[in-house]
Amino acid sequence: MPRLTEVQLKSARPGEKSRKLYDEKGLFLLVNPDGSMYWRVRYFLDGKEKLTQLGVYRSKGTERVTMRLSDARERRDKLRDMLSRGTDPAAHRQAESARLKLETERARAAARESRQQRRSAAASEKVAAEDAKRTVRVVAEEWLESYRPGWSIKHAHQNYQSLRDHVYPLLGSRPIRSIGTADILGVLQSLLTEGKAETARRVRQRLAGIFQFASLREYIDRDPVPLVAKEFTKLRSQALKLNPSESFACIDKQELPALLRVMGEYPGVVVRLALRLMMLTLARTIEIRGATWNEFHNLDTTEPIWRIPAERMKASRAHDVPLSPQAVDLLKELRQLTGDCHHLFPHERKHDKPLSENAMLYALWSMGYRGRMTGHGFRALGSTILNEAGFRTAVIERALAHEITDKVEAAYNRAEYLQERREMLQWYSNYLQQLESTSD
Repeated sequence: MPRLTEVQLKSARPGEKSRKLYDEKGLFLLVNPDGSMYWRVRYFLDGKEKLTQLGVYRSKGTERVTMRLSDARERRDKLRDMLSRGTDPAAHRQAESARLKLETERARAAARESRQQRRSAAASEKVAAEDAKRTVRVVAEEWLESYRPGWSIKHAHQNYQSLRDHVYPLLGSRPIRSIGTADILGVLQSLLTEGKAETARRVRQRLAGIFQFASLREYIDRDPVPLVAKEFTKLRSQALKLNPSESFACIDKQELPALLRVMGEYPGVVVRLALRLMMLTLARTIEIRGATWNEFHNLDTTEPIWRIPAERMKASRAHDVPLSPQAVDLLKELRQLTGDCHHLFPHERKHDKPLSENAMLYALWSMGYRGRMTGHGFRALGSTILNEAGFRTAVIERALAHEITDKVEAAYNRAEYLQERREMLQWYSNYLQQLESTSD
């Protein structure tokens, strides 16, 4: 059979129907009416005639040669070699096509994964850069600025001063996301070592506010401050035993049953009830001393309340104290004694004046607690017990009227928030009552 020549191929033109230009050994060129030309090869396998495509000679609408005659013959010879080894070229081509398709898909998937990794790395670098800028000091300053309008000038200055003196030197320059429980304990431990147990307690409260602020804004993944509560309580108790003369001294909670027993035997009824009400409400000494009967409302309902006016608070707003049944019973007992006076706890000799400034402190001294317990110590002790019991820090701080609550918390439904405090103080009143019953 005559072989095709390049001249024949160059002069090949499409007709009305497809036609074939034959070479040798089964190779031929299929010429289609649209001008496209394809190399084909006919072969026999297992006595059956088969046909397979080798490639494109010319595509439709172009004169450019894609696969020359010599290349087509080379492929044909490879195909025949494959046949001699018992391999079906058509099946091989399909398998090869599938392999190439799979490799292409894998390459595309790898490229997508690579792009995703690059994007993730870029995002991580961006977050890391933001974290590096968001130091403890930067976030603390943001916290201070956010709540400054709701604080008194004195309270705002005290917050800033304690952070400046005790937190910034150790943690101020570090990214807040990198701070863990060991870092928080390190700050508090250094203060306890210096004999500053009350300062340490206040710093812990301010750190609680800062880290809760950071957590709500997703600056950190977890808040480390609540995790140190029990350990700090233990360390602080040890520090107070080593330095019992520190201001705002406070007994360890294990000593509370004994104190309750001694208080119950104190002969000064009015002062005893003042100390008792301070325990049940977590109020400050000055707030107890200045309490007047017209500040108490709804005592015969299920939601009795003590509303302390703003002018008597360390803040710019009034403070509502939910009253437990135990507190209401105390007030009813007290009314029999001082109900005709303006103040709940009038001065012993000047009934138009409140209880003297040191009356409760001197009472504690006479009970044998000089240097070991103060009026303020009742608030610290209550805070410790409630924190260890698992109550929310924000609720405890609000009950103490520290006003370190986050703006998100400030937007919380006030009635529900008050209810949380009511339930918490009820739990605490029951807790104290149970201790009294077991201390007899």
